[in-house]
Amino acid sequence: MGAALYPVDPSRTETETATRERSNVALFERPSEQSLTRALGVISQLEADLADLTIEMRGLQEALARTEHKISCQDQLLRNAMLREQELRTQLGQSLG
Repeated sequence: MGAALYPVDPSRTETETATRERSNVALFERPSEQSLTRALGVISQLEADLADLTIEMRGLQEALARTEHKISCQDQLLRNAMLREQELRTQLGQSLG
């Protein structure tokens, strides 16, 4: 506990044990070829997923456009029917009155 209270001398060089421990850690790291191959595989998979999502999104946009067109046509038909109803009511009122 007392050792933690004293400052560490930055001018001290690393011990042989610390250098050896650091070199041992490097032995367990993957070779860069394996990491690169795995990364390229992940990138390829993500690109394929993106292409699939893009195709799906285009399909959904086309379906939305068709639905919007259908709704606007039905809305126009409804407005025309309401106008025709008003005209018929007016004619009925004139013929009765």
